[in-house]
Amino acid sequence: MQSPLKLQGASRTTGGILCGNTYGNIENMADLLETDNQGQGKVWGHVNIYVSSENPALVDPSSARSAFSAVTQVVPRLGPVLEDVAVTFSPLKNCNLRVFSLDNDAWVVQGQYNSAIQGGGDQAHWVFGGNKYHLVILTLSQPSLQPQILPQHRLPQ
Repeated sequence: MQSPLKLQGASRTTGGILCGNTYGNIENMADLLETDNQGQGKVWGHVNIYVSSENPALVDPSSARSAFSAVTQVVPRLGPVLEDVAVTFSPLKNCNLRVFSLDNDAWVVQGQYNSAIQGGGDQAHWVFGGNKYHLVILTLSQPSLQPQILPQHRLPQ
């Protein structure tokens, strides 16, 4: 008795058209790559900082002018963002200002700068609009510190 022909990756020994290349038997390029987004670059966003001595409930960022704007890397935590912004806007760190972040039209208190950056801080509420990311931060200060904090050309009249 003759032994049957080898199946060669198909259920039939002759006339098979797939030759072992059925769906799932071979790896695609997407299967070969690691999915940790190695090829993607950093994403950058704009941070608008408002300085006020008023009650945060009275500060409307849509009608007010920001005192300072910075470009920083978009990260999920507020701590690294504040540390990066404090490099160029030193009163934030030097005066240990109280920090609020805007989330769905409400100011969320983050605490004073030193406590807001500990442990990475709370979640940063980035908003994507106009083809870029935006983060809105409010800092409270004493009226006597306003000239020290605000740039001279931005002092309220």
